[in-house]
Amino acid sequence: MTRAKSTAVLTVLAASLAFAAGAHAYSGRVGHGELLFGLGGMTSKTVSVDGFDTLDAGHGTTFDVRFQFHFTENLGIQVEGMGERERTNFRSFGCCEFSGDTDTRFFFVNALFDLVPGPVTPYFAIGVGNFSHRGITFIDVNGFPFTATESGAAFDAAFGFQGHSHGPLVWAFEGRYLNYKFSDFQDDFNRYQFSGHLGFRF
Repeated sequence: MTRAKSTAVLTVLAASLAFAAGAHAYSGRVGHGELLFGLGGMTSKTVSVDGFDTLDAGHGTTFDVRFQFHFTENLGIQVEGMGERERTNFRSFGCCEFSGDTDTRFFFVNALFDLVPGPVTPYFAIGVGNFSHRGITFIDVNGFPFTATESGAAFDAAFGFQGHSHGPLVWAFEGRYLNYKFSDFQDDFNRYQFSGHLGFRF
């Protein structure tokens, strides 16, 4: 993520925190569900495949849909599906390089903790899920295209701010840490996502 984008995200989060400090108690979300749609970006990461080869996952663009339900003023559940697209480079022995656009799909179930209930609420979410990655397409020794795929478990933890009114409109800004690993790779992917969301309560 560029420095300008990072500054913009931090500015929004700081403004939300200042507003939350003066917010009055608000329990309008208890017993309600929310559906949010989000757009964001994911940081790049280079990992070692086997000590000789490396895979460089470039800055990614993300889109997600999440449903969340609030059991109490402080506790809820969050279920989310997210897609991410990026430019990936595979380097073999530091010389041969292959690149292509790749897609990764994530599914998470998170515990949702509303820290200070109010019209603007700081929250923390943590959970587990899975990923499915469609990688670079290579040409095999017979001249046929072959697309590398990966899937496995994933972990995420997020901190953000969500705003809501007495009407149905809700919004959120958050930063999230994700961890996942390709089979037989030497390194994990440790990446960060920054996103904004807009949706409604029902």
